[in-house]
Amino acid sequence: MNEVFIKRLQTSMDQSKINQSELSELSGISKQRISGYLKGEYEPKSKPIYALAKALGVSASWLMGLNEGVPSTPPASFTDEEYQHRHEKAVKKFGVYYPQAERDKISKVMTAILATNPGLKAQIECQTEILKCCFSESLEQNNFDLRHCSFKDYVAMVLDQHVSAIPMSDECIYEMAEIYGRLPGMSEGIIYDIPPETREERRLRHIMESVQKLNEEGQLKVHDFVNYLADKGEYNKPDTDD
Repeated sequence: MNEVFIKRLQTSMDQSKINQSELSELSGISKQRISGYLKGEYEPKSKPIYALAKALGVSASWLMGLNEGVPSTPPASFTDEEYQHRHEKAVKKFGVYYPQAERDKISKVMTAILATNPGLKAQIECQTEILKCCFSESLEQNNFDLRHCSFKDYVAMVLDQHVSAIPMSDECIYEMAEIYGRLPGMSEGIIYDIPPETREERRLRHIMESVQKLNEEGQLKVHDFVNYLADKGEYNKPDTDD
């Protein structure tokens, strides 16, 4: 039995404050079967894993243990409006995002095509779609943080893994590396770990968030004041302790 699955299933239930009976109702899986999963008596198949993930509000691949990192802060930590705003800005910035239901369909179709041993061009097209699904999941796991890497860099990091998290032929890896290159940054798994913010980055983010809450007139005044400081060179003055 996958110990990572057991641990993550129990962790997700605890975080969501859902007991076995409630999870059974939400997922359509019997309470006895869920109890068996938690005790390591049964090895879950893909269909119940997706049902459990949907009921718990987590990704199926994370629940299965495809990435070993700790899950990022759940969307419940944001208001619906805040989370939607983050989602919209991330989609606009990165231009690549498939919701969970669409990812499931795309991955299933692409995997079926790859099973027929298609030509190299078709392999690259299928793997690119699968990587877009993985990239979308990484965005979700990071709560659509705009500091997430670009899709191009994401692919380059996956291709640089010693053992790729996405099964593909050596020939396909080589050809895709010719397109996207290779970059360090993701030693395993499909979830990109965003580096911690520096002190200056955190200060700048807080300032930008405060400015965004102002009305249009207030934002224009801030813009004019920043330009005024820039003209005087005030923004180059070092911090002092007093």
